[in-house]
Amino acid sequence: MLWSATYETAREATIRQNAVEHLRAIQVDEDVTHLEALFTEFNQRNGRAPASMAELVAAAHLKGIPVDPDGDAYKLTPDGRVLVETPDDFPFITKGLPPGYKPGPPKFHSHS
Repeated sequence: MLWSATYETAREATIRQNAVEHLRAIQVDEDVTHLEALFTEFNQRNGRAPASMAELVAAAHLKGIPVDPDGDAYKLTPDGRVLVETPDDFPFITKGLPPGYKPGPPKFHSHS
């Protein structure tokens, strides 16, 4: 809510853009947490990991392959980690980072 309020009330473009980037990161972190929980539930219910994101989507009755705020599909690893396609596009995420990931310079997006 803090970042939403900041975005709605800030007049300076850089502050608004920073709020947008934080909101995007929060969405990714929430998505990854939710998808990893679905993976765990699938594994417990079936005694095995889902073979693919598509199998997880079907079992969880999701509307389609989940995508990040840029529209890129999340990736599912065999051990149940959910990764973002391009982590450099989300400089504030804490989840969905590939093993050994080293962040590059922040990329800020223009949003309409």
